[in-house]
Amino acid sequence: MSSVIPNSKCNKRGGVCSIQPYKLINHVTNMTSEVIQLSPVVTTCPQRFLQENAIFREIGKIVLGTDEPWIIKEEPFLKKLNTATSGDDSDKMAGRIDWILATETKAGLDWCAVETQSLYFSGDSMVPYFEAYLYSDNGSLLFPVGKRRPDYRSSGAKRLAPQLQVKVPVLSNWGRKTVVVIDRYFFDNMSDLKELSIKQNGIHSEQDLLDNSQIVWIIVDYDSNGEIYVCKYLYTNLIDSIDALNATKAVSKQTFEKKLQVLVSGGPKNSKVFKI
Repeated sequence: MSSVIPNSKCNKRGGVCSIQPYKLINHVTNMTSEVIQLSPVVTTCPQRFLQENAIFREIGKIVLGTDEPWIIKEEPFLKKLNTATSGDDSDKMAGRIDWILATETKAGLDWCAVETQSLYFSGDSMVPYFEAYLYSDNGSLLFPVGKRRPDYRSSGAKRLAPQLQVKVPVLSNWGRKTVVVIDRYFFDNMSDLKELSIKQNGIHSEQDLLDNSQIVWIIVDYDSNGEIYVCKYLYTNLIDSIDALNATKAVSKQTFEKKLQVLVSGGPKNSKVFKI
């Protein structure tokens, strides 16, 4: 966070902004053990994307043509229809944009919206492991047990999708691009995202892709030293983005009704079925 706001400090308990699953393997024959990395680093706090302003520089260069844009944090762009609130106009504002990147040009101010979405974390508390580390004599780490996982559904379909449905139409009508920053793990959990293609009629260059898209997806990853970098750019529209975030499809009517029949046939014996 201090990369953007000087002298700012993390206010998150434990200070963990990214996690990675490992597996502990004990070798009985020689009484040794090893730790194996299982999957990519998962971003659990959006502030992790702010490292050294690297991503903002990339976005500025691609969308605004400068790698030194102005950065504006959490600016509201909607007004509440309910005017019952008292106080100044700030009480009536809603719908904050995570970040706005802006640059001054001869034609005026050019800017784009940036939404950063990390993954929520579900499972057993990690507090006992932090406490064990803090109070240990030699600062040794305990290999954690229990069940924990990044919660894609809560982060993607339930959080990011509704945000985009509200913000993108307004920004698109204003002629402004929405850039969405997610990590590789998040992207891998989405269904196929339909992209604009240079092969499509009227699209002949990267600039054409940008001009014809509503959303620019920035997929980031981390190298072996934990340094963040952009690994993929995707140009697309709102509808295809929402479909990819939902990452689900309906079962057939026949399959669903067959399951209903089984439940009804079970009657009150089934804990999900009740008779009026």
